[in-house]
Amino acid sequence: ALILACLLAGCSSSSEVKPAPATRVTYEDTRGNITTTRYAILGMRVDKVAEAIKNPNAPGAMDAVLELGLDSRYYAMVRGWLAYELVAAESIADATKPTVYQHIQDRIDFLKEAIRRIDLE
Repeated sequence: ALILACLLAGCSSSSEVKPAPATRVTYEDTRGNITTTRYAILGMRVDKVAEAIKNPNAPGAMDAVLELGLDSRYYAMVRGWLAYELVAAESIADATKPTVYQHIQDRIDFLKEAIRRIDLE
């Protein structure tokens, strides 16, 4: 009851809970620079997936998607992203019929394969 009364009255406590600082880790990128946090590393992984979706024939494209998609913490995000991109690519392919653009078909094939692999592995 005292806590409820304090909350309703807008009391503040001197033992305020503060969030823990972000865990610092090091990561050497391709330029040899040391970058900052685990969040930066996650951002780099997301960028690799975005690049893989744009250029599915690039070496390591599928590996970039699988690296993030097979991580159980990010599976739902990556799976939803791939599904969304697949719907968009299929819509483009349908809108441009009867012409079949190879880069759109490559993207569709890549996305279907990536979804299949992260679902089954």
